Amino acid sequence: HKSIKIVDVNVKMPVLTKHDITNIRLSKEYGVTALMQPFVFCGEDLKQVREILKEEKAEHLKIFAKIENRMGVENLETILPQADLIVIARGDLGNDMSLWELPMIQKKIENVCKKYHKPYMVVTQMLASMEQNPVPTRAEVSDIFHAIYHGAEAVMVTGETAVGKYPVEAIRYLANTAKTAREYYNSQ
Repeated sequence: HKSIKIVDVNVKMPVLTKHDITNIRLSKEYGVTALMQPFVFCGEDLKQVREILKEEKAEHLKIFAKIENRMGVENLETILPQADLIVIARGDLGNDMSLWELPMIQKKIENVCKKYHKPYMVVTQMLASMEQNPVPTRAEVSDIFHAIYHGAEAVMVTGETAVGKYPVEAIRYLANTAKTAREYYNSQ
């Protein structure tokens, strides 16, 4: 009951809902500094978001553009100027292509972001095993290390802390692995 993907069909939804706009109005009151815009198809989507932010006197909010489908990947260069940060959302990207293509697409997005000096974040299943286990897999910590080492500004967990049994431990592994990667990169 979470989502559905119809192969080769892009369902165009409103960029922001009424509920989103209400949340934007509350952003200053709660100290929110950024919004993560899902399913960005093209730069025009973010132009609309910026217009709404201006109307709502919330220009302070940074826009994190979630790239979650092939169309977003194809239009990445039109998205970059409108975004403050690109989010490589591997969960939905993996629903829009064969999983064996996903690492290549992640690398393609990373390379475009580096070319244009746009920060990016890698998300989805960074420590998925920790929803049930107190220790992550070696592959998971390697994934975090390589994301940071190759240039990600940030990595993020969701289910691991939202519904996982070991949220504190998950953040500890995430932070320590990212710190190790950053230190190793800086020592090169």
